[in-house]
Amino acid sequence: MFSARRECSREQALHEIEGILLGALRRVVEARGLHATDVLVLSRAHEVCDEGGVRFSYDRPLVRSNAGTRGSMAQLAQLWVLLAAVHHGLACGRKTTLRELWYRLKTSRLFSSPAQVSAKLHEVCAAVSCRAALPCPREALGVIAAPRGNMTGCVVLLQPGAPPLSLRQSTFEIPGDPHAIRAIRFDEARSHARCVLVVEKDSCFRRLIDEGFTATHYPCVLLTACGFPDLASRAMVRHVVEQLDLPAYAITDYNPHGMALMLCFKHGSAALGLEQHCCPRLQWLGLHAMDVHHPTPLCGKEVELPAAAFQPFGARDSAVMAGLLRRACVRSDPRLWPEAVAMHEAGIKVELEELLSFGFEYLARLVLHKILHYTSVPSPSRPEERRAEERSEPTRPATEETVEVDLFAE
Repeated sequence: MFSARRECSREQALHEIEGILLGALRRVVEARGLHATDVLVLSRAHEVCDEGGVRFSYDRPLVRSNAGTRGSMAQLAQLWVLLAAVHHGLACGRKTTLRELWYRLKTSRLFSSPAQVSAKLHEVCAAVSCRAALPCPREALGVIAAPRGNMTGCVVLLQPGAPPLSLRQSTFEIPGDPHAIRAIRFDEARSHARCVLVVEKDSCFRRLIDEGFTATHYPCVLLTACGFPDLASRAMVRHVVEQLDLPAYAITDYNPHGMALMLCFKHGSAALGLEQHCCPRLQWLGLHAMDVHHPTPLCGKEVELPAAAFQPFGARDSAVMAGLLRRACVRSDPRLWPEAVAMHEAGIKVELEELLSFGFEYLARLVLHKILHYTSVPSPSRPEERRAEERSEPTRPATEETVEVDLFAE
């Protein structure tokens, strides 16, 4: 339904909100009743995985919020109050975080939590998208994320109105506004990163920094959202990958939430399908089943995780796992599907920090080993694709010749 890259601007969002208001006022006058204050919104997105990749479709019928019952009247009131608050911010040229918006609307007693404001904000995005026939992300409404993610590595940032900033010895706090992220450029002559590495947890991000991973192991951009990815962190991953034309990898816990986190960076989410911040190039380095059941001996000795490192799935883990097994993007991925099945059958989870039992340096060595292995092994394909390749390409003889490459060459 929507173009892959076009989206509403803030000016257009302001115009569409005013159109929604004028349309409702016209209906109230003509029908002489508040029951005519309905708002058209898009239904929830559903995931589609086809030859064009993974996307979220909104080709379902439009649904209408109505004031027929007490519950629906309260929901409609929430929508109109939020539309008014967003309109005021856009008209004044202000940006606000979701938490600031919650505190502003708290006195209305229509919302019980920031999560309720966030859910209703999705409806505002859907209502504007419906009128504009373009996706309307939250930043187009002037609502941005509070800064949470961090980034470091072998790049030099060029920000508007600021001197060049090298991240070799410093950590950069990712701005909450995706518009500000898209304004960042990179000094390609002084940026020597070979990939973007997304790390699930801040503690593991700090451990890789302490081990000098980007300086002594592999020149890259390290990035963390400090947990499940916010929109700004996802926008930054995509921006760095596109600007510098780099591959992207993710390292997460061995559990359903870690796999879901990686997929959110890679494909986005249905709940936020209107906000097109994702990185389809991103690949999952692990942790995989082999990493926890048969760890690679990278420190000169055999290693094995203690029994206490393996925790059984909880109810929430099982629910997330069941959802992952139903997702088209998991079922169609020849690398991801076997890992998902193995995780489901084992019913256990292991955190990244458990690898520190092998020594502080083990995590950095494992990540380097996986990046080098991943870049040297072609992606597995479907049987019919492999047969076609065998028919079209002659078999090449194996060679023992190796070439040493200086990863840190300027």
